[in-house]
Amino acid sequence: MIDDLAARAFDVMSFQLMNVDERAAMTSGPYKESSLFGQLVPLIDEAIFCYYRGYYTAALATLFIVCEQYLRQLSGWQPGMPVPSFAALRAAVRKHPDSESRHEAEMILSAIYARYNAQIPPQFFFNRHGLLHGLRGPKDVDRMNCVRMLLLFDVLCSAEGLGRGLSYTEEFYQRRSAYEACVRLRKEKQLMLRN
Repeated sequence: MIDDLAARAFDVMSFQLMNVDERAAMTSGPYKESSLFGQLVPLIDEAIFCYYRGYYTAALATLFIVCEQYLRQLSGWQPGMPVPSFAALRAAVRKHPDSESRHEAEMILSAIYARYNAQIPPQFFFNRHGLLHGLRGPKDVDRMNCVRMLLLFDVLCSAEGLGRGLSYTEEFYQRRSAYEACVRLRKEKQLMLRN
């Protein structure tokens, strides 16, 4: 039931990611304004390019790298210092002011940096350890997990006080209706390439 509900939610969320103009606005807006994401925009662009080409696992691995670089910068880590633990990376987000966005980011980061247990894998295999060590099962969930990562980045921008880049406008709802029609007609790929 959880998987089914998440798939329905993904149909809504993924449409934002599939619109090139909105993602470009995000990377040239709050991401560029962020003192932490600013220098990581080229990596984010590479991940989005992989996503558009259907290389979801490569995109997700790159987004995990972006996340880790962001957290290392936030924690004040510098080259030559000891490598921060996963617990220290998770805790770094507490340097942002107390807010709903910060708490949301903390919850997502707990899932990303949890220890991977192959006997009881995390929901959707949304876990850095499992992906980078090749411990995951056969589920094809990386497309959905890419969206989760970009939504995390939006939440982190919000925690920085830069606002969230994704908004639900009338134009969004019109595109979503067209997208849903294409999905039913199995023309999703055509729509994605057009946008």
